[in-house]
Parts: sequence; C-alpha cells; structure tokens
Amino acid sequence: MSLRRLARSPASCSLCRRTFSATASPPPPAPASPSYLAHNLLDEFSRPRASRDAARLRRLATHLTAPAAESVLMKLPSWRHALDFFRWAAEQPGFRHSCYSLNAMASLLPRHQHTHLDRIAADAIATRCLMTPGALGFLLRCLGAAGLTDTAVRVFDAARASFSCTPNSYTYNCLLDALAKAGRADDADARVREMVTKCGDGSVDKYTLTSLLRCYCNAGRPDDANDVFQRMSERGWVDEHVLTTLAVAFSKWGKVEGAVDLVRRMEALGMRLSEKTLNVLVHGFAKQGRIDKAMDMFAKMLSYGFVIDLAMYSVLIEGLCQDKDIGKAVKLFKEMKSSGVAPDVRLLKRMIEAFCREGDFATVDLFINDNAECLKSGGVVPLYNAVLEGLVNRGEVEAAYELLCSMVCGGHGVNDDATVGAHMLHIKEDAKPNSDSFNIVVCGLCKVKKLDMALALIKDMSGLGCKGKEKRSKCCSGFTKRDADKWAFPMDKELHRDGAKSLLQWQDYRNTAIS
Repeated sequence: MSLRRLARSPASCSLCRRTFSATASPPPPAPASPSYLAHNLLDEFSRPRASRDAARLRRLATHLTAPAAESVLMKLPSWRHALDFFRWAAEQPGFRHSCYSLNAMASLLPRHQHTHLDRIAADAIATRCLMTPGALGFLLRCLGAAGLTDTAVRVFDAARASFSCTPNSYTYNCLLDALAKAGRADDADARVREMVTKCGDGSVDKYTLTSLLRCYCNAGRPDDANDVFQRMSERGWVDEHVLTTLAVAFSKWGKVEGAVDLVRRMEALGMRLSEKTLNVLVHGFAKQGRIDKAMDMFAKMLSYGFVIDLAMYSVLIEGLCQDKDIGKAVKLFKEMKSSGVAPDVRLLKRMIEAFCREGDFATVDLFINDNAECLKSGGVVPLYNAVLEGLVNRGEVEAAYELLCSMVCGGHGVNDDATVGAHMLHIKEDAKPNSDSFNIVVCGLCKVKKLDMALALIKDMSGLGCKGKEKRSKCCSGFTKRDADKWAFPMDKELHRDGAKSLLQWQDYRNTAIS
C-alpha cells in the first residue's frame, strides 16, 4: 500500500490521533488547585522579601484559599517565614484565615513570642473567625503554654458571640489548663461550675481534676489540692503525673515528709520518677534545709543512671557545708570531680568558707592548689579573698593583713612566725590582690581600730591601681571622739552631725592638720 493511500485510510487516521494524543503534554494545572498554589507560594515566601515576584504574588492571591494557606504555613522553613506569609495572606482582598490556618500559625510560634501570638488571637476576635470547639481548645492550649492566660480567657468568652462556637467539655478543660499554669484558682473554680451548668455533671473528668489539682498547687492552696487528690483517688484516677505534681508541690511548701511519702507510694506502684522531677525534689529539699532527704533523691538519680550536672552537685555540697558535715561535702566533691564535672568559682568559695569557719587553713591551702587548674588565669584571687574574709570573721585581722601582703609580694611577704593561718598558705604567682582583697582587710582593720595600718594599706592599694568601693566607706565610718583625739586634730562639728566620717575623710583632715 502506498504512503498516500495509507494516509487516506480511516484506520491510519485514528492511529495517528491515538499516537499524537499519547505523546502530547498534559495540560498545565489550574492556578486555583491547592497543590499549584502551595508550590508557588512556598517558592516565593522561602525567598528574601526583596527578591519576591510581586506580579506573580498578585496572581496567586486571587486564588488563595484557607486550606492552601494552612499547607504553606506548615511547610515553610521557619516560624518567621510562616508569620510573614500569614500576615500577607490576611491582607489579601476577599481572603480570611480559617481556624485551622490560624491554629497552624499559633502552633509554629515559639512560646517566648508572646506579642505575635497575642496579636493573632486579637485578630481572630476582630475578624470573627469561625471556630469548632476542638479548634478553640487547641488555640487556648497554645495561649496557656505561652503564659497568655488573660488572652485565653478573652478568646474563650468571645467564642460564643464572635466565633459562633459553643464550648464543650474539651474546650473548658483546655481553658482550665491555661488557668492552672497561672495558678488562678478562683477563676478555675468559677469555670468548673460554669462547665457543670453547661455540659452536665458528667463533664468533670480526670483531665478536669488534674488541671484543678495543678492549679491549687501553683496557687499554694494545699488543703484544696489534697481535697482534689482524694476525689481522684476515690475514682481511681491517680497516675504518675498526679503523684509527681503533688510531690513537687509538697517539697515547695516545706511538707518534706508528705513529698517523701508520695515518692514511696509511686515506687510501690512501680512508677519511676523522671529526671526533671527528681531534680526539682533535690533542690526543694535542700532549700528547706533537709539535706538528708535531698541526698536520698540524689541516690535515686544515680541508681537510674541520670547525668548529674554542676548545679545539682553544688546545691548538695553547699547544703552539707551549711550542716557542718564537711567530711561528706569533701567526699561528694571528690566524686563530682571523678565523674568529670569541674567545679566553678562559686562552689570553691563556698567550700573554702566552710573550711575557714572550722579554722582548717591547712586544708584550705591544699584545696586551692588542687583546684586552681580548674580556673582561668587570675580566677584564683576570689578564693584567696574568701580566705581573707574567713580570717577577718574569726577575728584574725592581722593574719588577713599578712596574707594580703603576701599576695602583693607574690607569696614572699609572710614570715614563718606570722599570725596563725596566714603562714599556712602558699600563694600562687597569679594571685595578685584586687580591690575586693584590700576592701576586706581595710574593713577588718577599721573594726579593731587599727587605723594607721588601714591608711597605709589604702596607700598601697592606690599605688597598685586598685580603686576602693562604697563598702569600704561604710565599714570605716563611725569613729568616736576618742579616735579624733588619737589622731591629734579637731573634729569638724558639721562632719560629726551628718555622720559622714569615712576613713578617707579622716585622712584628708589629718593631712590638713599636719600641713
């Protein structure tokens, strides 16, 4: 058959049509399709604002829908990009965010971005955004988590009037959760009564009472919290979360034995306390002065294999030092270093203060030398300042003076027969005294009326470029007429009346009198 006859054949025409139709490109997607919108809007809003195609955005805006907006929000690379798109969409003519796109934006905002979340809630009220009870509850949880309790209450009250939403028990529970975080017990009581009126007695469930319990705990109302706990116990609604909430609250209220009893109850039920809960209990017990119970919780943390940080070790070691149990404090300090946790200056000072109170300056010397490598250059000076403070507090002012002189001279200023305490320390080369060092000793000298030594020390202090502080003026004030006679110059009446009699002013008067 010739090619011309083949071309005229009906069968061949249908074959050609099928061939061309199979190879032809599919029609482009409609601009209004959600996938097309989402793809192109993501492309634009993932770019910097200055590089966006304004004409393309105007075309896309005419087809923008709430489902497409929600899809774009959840796929943008950061909450800042999402907020930029959310606000752009809200400004487009004829477009309104739905409760789902609004909640998508609320869920993306970090909790510390209170202003943005508060504005979103205000815009929802202003635009009368339609909401379901579930969507309203989700928004209330976001507001509560961010600490915007007043905004959550305002949104809830506007729901019936502006959002055409009738709250159900779930919505009420979300509001109660927000109130519980803020400890607003009276408001929570009122909302529970309102919920019972609107939704019936059966609406009060485990989640309602859990929020109410947490609310009373945060509000510091132990009797009400205990009543709710009993109601939950009777209904079999007590779980790990409930016991943990109450145990932490008991530790904060100083009810240490009650907290310990709840911990025993949890362990008897096979419940394991979380690392966060044990951390709170340790700090709570230590704050109440019950370092014995704090050490028990610490032992549980070790048995669970939890990692212990410096803050945990510090609160325990400082508590042991306050209880004058220096032996246990030193033992725990060594365990801390063995576990790879390095001490900071604050903890080292607390231990040195404990040694000084016991008059154990020999241990202080070893302690400083053993731990100096944990500190930066010059960081050892605050430790020696703690020793100076300890000597002054024990009345060993001359020993503090000798130690300060030794620091000035790089460890060569103290004789073997110096006052007890000072000669036991081997001063490190980088332990050059600072203003605090001089202030401590000057104040100590003033307290024992060794004014000549104090003034000489001030002169040395100025020569080293150290500046005094207000603390020194206060501790060097209040000298008597006998002091004035000792200095052999008349006391100014106005100076005496005003009480402005600092050591430096006495020095100025003396210099004037001598000249």
